[in-house]
Amino acid sequence: TYQSPRSNRGQPVEAPQLVDIAKREVWPRIEGAVQDLCADLSGPLLEQLAAIEDGLDAAPLHRRIKEAEGAVP
Repeated sequence: TYQSPRSNRGQPVEAPQLVDIAKREVWPRIEGAVQDLCADLSGPLLEQLAAIEDGLDAAPLHRRIKEAEGAVP
C-alpha cells in the first residue's frame, strides 16, 4: 500500500487506486506539457529531437506543468 500525501483520512491507497489517481491527475498534466513542447516541431526526425532537447533545456517538463497551471516558475 501507499500512503498518499493527499489522503485526508490517513487511509492507505492500493496500487490500482494509485494508477487511477496517476491517470486522472498526473498523466494529463504531463501530456499537456509534452504537447506544448512539441507543438511547433516539423522537419526531419533528428532535427525534431534536437529541438525537443533544446526545449527541455530551456524549460523542463515540471516547469512547463507549473506554468500551464499558472504557478510562478
